[in-house]
Amino acid sequence: MATTEGCLVASTSRGCKAIYASGGATSSLYRDAMTRAPVVRFGSAKRAAELKLFLEDPLNFETLSLVFNSSSRFGRLQSF
Repeated sequence: MATTEGCLVASTSRGCKAIYASGGATSSLYRDAMTRAPVVRFGSAKRAAELKLFLEDPLNFETLSLVFNSSSRFGRLQSF
């Protein structure tokens, strides 16, 4: 991890240790990127992956974009 934030490194290390101690985790990487945008929470990674697939259809993206955009005067869903 390339950062000068010691607290971030320490908390990440504790999190990794807890995940390892609990039997590990399974993850999927769909794109290697960083964002500073709003987060949508799901009960599982599977549900999040299902939304990604759903959004890949332009019609579905347009529908969800209308819902997101109606929730804020300033925020706009531009891409996924």
